[in-house]
Amino acid sequence: MLNSEEIDIPCPECGHEASKTVDWVKANDELSCRRCGSVINLENERPFLIIAHVTRRIAKLRRSLAKFRNNPRGGAKKRR
Repeated sequence: MLNSEEIDIPCPECGHEASKTVDWVKANDELSCRRCGSVINLENERPFLIIAHVTRRIAKLRRSLAKFRNNPRGGAKKRR
């Protein structure tokens, strides 16, 4: 389920972000930045990248649930 999710990997040199799947990040130790050519070492960053991704997804889910709780009918107006 999570393995096909995309993770944004920022380059520490120029800030450019590359999107890769969790599977790809697990299987690779390095990534070359397309903008500046810098080599990003994923071996030490892998757990942090995945945790950051999951944290963003949970926050998005919480926002969606809050909207649903505030309006459980999905935007339907109350009838009088």
